[in-house]
Amino acid sequence: MTSDPDGWQRLRTVIDGPLPEIAARFSRFLTSQCPHDALVIFTRECTGRPRKVAGDPAIVDRVTIAELDAIKDETVVGEVIERDAMVGGASRRVRVVRDETDTLLVLVPKRALSGSPKLLRAWFAIVAVSIRQQVAQASPDYLAESRAASSERARTITQLTETHEDTLAAILTTLRARDLDDRTARTRAADTASSALIALRTVGDADHKLATEALGTAFSRLRAELEPVLRHVDAEVDFGGPTADGRSLPGEIAHAARAIVRAVAVAVVAQAHLVRVRISWDAEGDDLVVDVRDQGSGELDGDALRRQLAGRLQ
Repeated sequence: MTSDPDGWQRLRTVIDGPLPEIAARFSRFLTSQCPHDALVIFTRECTGRPRKVAGDPAIVDRVTIAELDAIKDETVVGEVIERDAMVGGASRRVRVVRDETDTLLVLVPKRALSGSPKLLRAWFAIVAVSIRQQVAQASPDYLAESRAASSERARTITQLTETHEDTLAAILTTLRARDLDDRTARTRAADTASSALIALRTVGDADHKLATEALGTAFSRLRAELEPVLRHVDAEVDFGGPTADGRSLPGEIAHAARAIVRAVAVAVVAQAHLVRVRISWDAEGDDLVVDVRDQGSGELDGDALRRQLAGRLQ
């Protein structure tokens, strides 16, 4: 890619798009030069999503802030290094770049990484600066979501810490109890530890339930949110709920879809001569298909509405 002038042009596609997906776009960009199983970008500036990841879920879903902090502390700013490090709960060979913005890039290679370290550092510098600028210029919606994510994470950590403290205290109290023989104390302590482990393993399932929303539930919430908008509309309003059973959406997608439909609905009902409105959505493969139709005078400025929603749709 060093001799390919289009390579730098393709880098534009990495920084031109929604911030949460920048790791996936950068991963695709690096695939030919640096084949890898996982890519992690770590920045403290983006408090809602300090980890931006792409690649094997068995790795990226297990990467912790503590692991990334440890790697960053051992990496000099401006250096590109290859070393063994704990990533996703296991020791792996990684290539690490720490940019001057204090943003960290961690690649888990498929094989010995080729390509120029200097070029990788230059590419990542552009990506890191783009992340900083997007965070600094973030929309109110993004900042609100980021703050909410930070608050929820802090609340969850507090709850888990309290639970952990209670479990350890219960085990220690049992083992130190003078009125229990050794066998009984060990049995009770083991039971307490087993119960705690079972509870800990359910945390992932609970997080998944919080992070996703059933398609039917998401549509029901949309209807409830639209009720104040459509309550006094002198037109027939028809809702077409999803037919796909058992499907779910990432919470962010469900939230964005509802916001888009609300914006379209407000524009539609503002028309002077409106006869009928139909709002529906459903799942087709991996796509969420949203359909809003109106029967009216044709006064709606569709081009202006598309421009208004272009960023969120992208």
